[in-house]
Amino acid sequence: MEKYYTIDINLSMKARILSNDLSISFIIKNITDQYYEIIKNYPMPKRSFVFSASYNVK
Repeated sequence: MEKYYTIDINLSMKARILSNDLSISFIIKNITDQYYEIIKNYPMPKRSFVFSASYNVK
């Protein structure tokens, strides 16, 4: 199998609002849309996006 490289970016932020915690993150996986296989004939996912947010009330 050929060598491959992927680039991921993760941007995240944490803030305190009225003594509660807010967390937000945005992730881009395989930003260059690189084609690659870990197992022969089973390609890995192309570029993908993940957004998450959580708010913890105390």
